[in-house]
Amino acid sequence: MPNTVSKINGYYLKDTISGYTTNTGTITGVSINGTSIATSGAVNIPLATSSAAGVMSSSDKTKLEGIASGAEVNVQSDWNDTDSGSDAFIKNKPTIPTDTSDLTNGAGFATETYVQNYINALDANNVSY
Repeated sequence: MPNTVSKINGYYLKDTISGYTTNTGTITGVSINGTSIATSGAVNIPLATSSAAGVMSSSDKTKLEGIASGAEVNVQSDWNDTDSGSDAFIKNKPTIPTDTSDLTNGAGFATETYVQNYINALDANNVSY
C-alpha cells in the first residue's frame, strides 16, 4: 500500500517514505499516544518539556542559537595548564614579573630619573613650582 501525502488547510503532510499518493481533506481529530493535538482543522502541538516531546518555544530557539558550536558546560580554566589543546588552557596569558628589574618603560611612564631631571631643570632656570 503506498504512503500518502495529505493536503490539509493548504499544507502538505508527507511521510518520509517514497511512493505516495495525495489526498485532500480536513483534520477532524488527531491524537498522539492518547493525547488530542488537533480538532476541527487546528493542530495544537504542545511545547516540549524535560519529560515530554513537543515543539520548541521561540525563547528556547533563541537561547540555543546563542550557544557557540562545540561549546561545553562549565569548563574551568587552569592558569598552570600548558597544553594548548586542553579546554582548560588559558590563551594569551600575561607574563607576570617576579622582580621590578623585569619591568621596562616601553609605555613611556615618568621614571624617577626623568622627574628628578625635570625638577633640576626648573631649579636651574629659577622656575617656581
